[in-house]
Amino acid sequence: MKPAKEKVKANPLVKKVTRRPLPQSRRRVWKAGGSTSSPTASRPFKSADTYAREPHFSKQKRFCGQREDMYAAVFILACVCWSASAHQDHRQLCASPNMTGFLSVMGNRGEVRAAGQYTYDSQNKKLRFQTNTSIPWNVTMDLDLLVFFDEGILYKMDSKNQSCEKKWLQSTKQPFALPADSTFMSTMTSGSLSLQGEGLKFQIWTTPTPNLKGNAMMCLTMGCLPVSTIYVTESSMFMFSNMNVELDIKDPDLLAVPSFCQGLPLEEAPEGTAYSFFDEII
Repeated sequence: MKPAKEKVKANPLVKKVTRRPLPQSRRRVWKAGGSTSSPTASRPFKSADTYAREPHFSKQKRFCGQREDMYAAVFILACVCWSASAHQDHRQLCASPNMTGFLSVMGNRGEVRAAGQYTYDSQNKKLRFQTNTSIPWNVTMDLDLLVFFDEGILYKMDSKNQSCEKKWLQSTKQPFALPADSTFMSTMTSGSLSLQGEGLKFQIWTTPTPNLKGNAMMCLTMGCLPVSTIYVTESSMFMFSNMNVELDIKDPDLLAVPSFCQGLPLEEAPEGTAYSFFDEII
């Protein structure tokens, strides 16, 4: 006679696990021939290239990618500047020279909001900016602006229709002048330091922009020639790029008030606003 098996007592510290049946949507169904099918088996495989060519990807993913790339570039530049500022030296504020060149303004979505020729008189604080809609960019604005910063007056002109608006500037911040409240951050080199002619050394300054509710980061050459300025506001970001610069005023008549703008009444901005040159572009 075989001895009876001892009954194993359950350990109260071990939790009994009960297998739950799979939901119907996740069960595999056996077909004839031994193949299986599942809810995802009928979906065609899409490679990364195929997915990237779909309309919803090109309109959404690429758009987000451009925006994220721009924010990432500014973030990296800011981090480099802030980390280098621990070893900064104290620089004196400098004044930009007279300039004629090409100015472009790019938004945080990668769109070119304005681009065209400008003439800047640094001594008399005068600026003429005329957008060029014939360039092969998707420029969103058509502007012709004459600004007298010392007098606080902006003329918005339409030469074709001989029309003009004369506005009062409540903020005289300039796109090419380094403000008195700027703070020096660092000196950097774009390109190569060791190869002659293959690098550009520039200085970086930051300045508050109360009328834009944000801050600005301005890059200038060692001779105080503006290269680019990034404006960061509460809701967006814009980059001003200065290109093809010549250190003279080729046509002084561009800084004179046209006849169809003379004698106009001065338009004041609504109460509670700080109208500036940037409001016409940003």
